[in-house]
Amino acid sequence: MRSQAGPSARRRGPRLSDVGLPHAGDDRRTDAASGGGSDADEAALGEVFPQRQAKADRITLPVRVAPMTDGPLMSAAAARVGSAVVLTVGGEVDLYTAPQLVDTVVAALHPPGGGTPAGTPVESVVADLTEVAFLSSAGLGTLVALATRLGDDGIVLRLVAGGNKAVTRPWTAMHLGDRFRLYPDLPTALDG
Repeated sequence: MRSQAGPSARRRGPRLSDVGLPHAGDDRRTDAASGGGSDADEAALGEVFPQRQAKADRITLPVRVAPMTDGPLMSAAAARVGSAVVLTVGGEVDLYTAPQLVDTVVAALHPPGGGTPAGTPVESVVADLTEVAFLSSAGLGTLVALATRLGDDGIVLRLVAGGNKAVTRPWTAMHLGDRFRLYPDLPTALDG
């Protein structure tokens, strides 16, 4: 049969009231609410929560955060280079901006008035992603769908990432390197 002892009999270790920490019904503000505590409070926390003291001893590196702007989230421009259309993409490629990327490719392949650009057939579209700051799963999906659609028309999509980790990390995480090669630079992709 179980013991009928109350909750206080089962507690082990110091109580919040024993170390001077605020608890339910206490009028004192917590460290987060007051913006910091005294050295005694920190020492007491270190005794109760040793991992907090270890965490406080670690070196914290600053995080770089880009300021919000009213500018466009993504830029996409197309230019003809021989039998290739070079698509230069910068900024964020995500669910919101991916249709703009597709529209830019379609406009480059099908200029107003019909026909093919510069009168010669397009053999490849080379997307330069070296200036992309963010590539979401929706952006990855759009690139794969674009490659499939272009492939149906006999056009190869080549992607240039260089050392841009905003592109290479999600690409690697989604195992897309098995299906599509990322080129290190634009001349290599154009020669591809």
